Amino acid sequence: MKTTYFPCVKGTLGDWTYYITVMGVAEVVRYVQFAEEVCPNKDLDSMIQREVSNRSKDIADYLRTNEQRFFGSLIVAAYGGEPRFLPISFSDAPLMTKFEGSVGVLQFDGTEQYYALDGQHRLAALRLENERNPERYEPDQISMIVICHTKDNVGMTRARRLFTTVNRYAKKTSPATHTAMSEDDGVAITTRRLIREHPLFKQRIKVMIVKNGKTRIAAGNAMSSADHKYLMAIETFRKCNRHLLPSDLEEEFSHEQQTPSFESLERAFETLKARWDKMIKGVAPWKELLDPSASLEQFRHSDGGHVLVRPIAITAFVKAFASAPDSVSVQHLRSVVDHFQDLASAPWGGLLWNSGTQKMTVTVEAERLASRLWRYLMGLDENRGKLQDDWKAAVDPQNERRNVKLPTPPN
Repeated sequence: MKTTYFPCVKGTLGDWTYYITVMGVAEVVRYVQFAEEVCPNKDLDSMIQREVSNRSKDIADYLRTNEQRFFGSLIVAAYGGEPRFLPISFSDAPLMTKFEGSVGVLQFDGTEQYYALDGQHRLAALRLENERNPERYEPDQISMIVICHTKDNVGMTRARRLFTTVNRYAKKTSPATHTAMSEDDGVAITTRRLIREHPLFKQRIKVMIVKNGKTRIAAGNAMSSADHKYLMAIETFRKCNRHLLPSDLEEEFSHEQQTPSFESLERAFETLKARWDKMIKGVAPWKELLDPSASLEQFRHSDGGHVLVRPIAITAFVKAFASAPDSVSVQHLRSVVDHFQDLASAPWGGLLWNSGTQKMTVTVEAERLASRLWRYLMGLDENRGKLQDDWKAAVDPQNERRNVKLPTPPN
């Protein structure tokens, strides 16, 4: 590798000196390697970073399908050689003199080795895409934070510690934040549009909360019994919308970093809106909540209340409804819900509601069983014998009540 020069800004943090620069995609692919390539992990002491996973394929899909592609800086380590920082003088530019010593050129003599200290999945994606279509990425430049360390044990130990620190404190975006912010995830995009435009969801989906005087995203699924305004939080709403997607859009909407086509987004929105509208007509409290002045007080309280104002029950119900044929009428839906609305009664008491503690039972198993129960109550195809056994095991685990039987669906 020949001597190379990169424009950069010099900075310090703790006892690290770092340089912020850019490289073209072709240069990144040519020069920057994985740690395993420059320092094989023959034993634990030489292992600097984790193996690259298939996540890079998702990032490659994102790069390939987005003209507005962008991602954060790679953190690249350089070791060996004699890298030099050459500051630029601003003697002829008085307004820039305060930046002297911080802005300059980073010179590498060609004997260094570079590896991705953080951003290995992005590097793998860039390799895949540059090999596939180098012309597409010729104008692109990648932001990099470069640190330098020696190749001896002291330098390698510092690099390992930095890698661990960077990854320990890098926090993954919460599901709620992802739903509120993603511009590529089709389900998130459709969820936000429903919240903006639908008369029920624009006022009954909890998106933000105020805690300790600060406003933040309403993370999680739980809803307090004392909350008489919101039907569910944004995370639960997104989960429901995922269930309601038309089956032929499942594949296109499964890639969260690849924006679906405009036509698919429109069809998803119209389909979900129609399915929600049908359910709203069949679920009394949902229909009442269309009135901005309506309260959930009579439906959600410490003694239980209506089953379909509790997030886990809503998700189970929506999943069951999504599997029902379009021929299921609003009248039938209303009849089923009205018959089995009481959270404290069968089949929900002991499964979703603990009358002793007056708390919800929120488990994946309970939600799955509740969804099967809704299918059975709607008259859909379910193995009644197996469902009876599974339900009895959940509500009567000690087998103390021999006559516990599933209720009969309404005609």
